[in-house]
Amino acid sequence: MTENARKLFELYWKDAGNWSGNPLVGGNVELLGAKQDRGLITQLKKEGLITTEMDEGNSWICFTREGEVFGIKNFGKKTWYGGWILETEEAEILKGGADGS
Repeated sequence: MTENARKLFELYWKDAGNWSGNPLVGGNVELLGAKQDRGLITQLKKEGLITTEMDEGNSWICFTREGEVFGIKNFGKKTWYGGWILETEEAEILKGGADGS
């Protein structure tokens, strides 16, 4: 994963709480500009960390289970409820006692 893709993931991870866990593509986050960010989103999809969903003409980031584990390990606790990883498992991942699988 490129450093820019990692940084974009981090920005969406930190913004996810503002969107009930599924941030709007281009909503509050922009790293390099819309065109370059779309390429980074493609990288994150290929890494298996996110998917995107369209709804009413908007594209939304959806973290996969692997994406949630990556986010927790690298950028801290989720700022929203729900998703793949429950709070108890999140605590184990943060302590390094679980791999999220």
